[in-house]
Amino acid sequence: MRRLLYTAAQSAARHNPAVRALYARQAAMGKPYNLIIGHCMAKLPRQVYAVWVKDEDFDPAYELKNEPSGNENVVSPKVVKPQSTGVTTTSTSLDPQPVVRKPLDFSA
Repeated sequence: MRRLLYTAAQSAARHNPAVRALYARQAAMGKPYNLIIGHCMAKLPRQVYAVWVKDEDFDPAYELKNEPSGNENVVSPKVVKPQSTGVTTTSTSLDPQPVVRKPLDFSA
């Protein structure tokens, strides 16, 4: 089943507008190819189920024209760069400071 979905997802990424848009969004975020195809593999059964439940013919442009994707406000991950390139310092003592712990009280 997985092998068939993988092959179908590769084809859908080229020919199905909704899956092609998903592929483009994921690729723009820098995701690896196999992960993107995995997302496409998950989308295909959802499309099949929607066509089955609604009992309508498949409309390739349905998702693109009728329903917002819900991802309009999603921001792609930001790359955080270090603010300074300086060396950080630690305490000059090489001996670790002893940790003072309170004894446990189980009387309560």
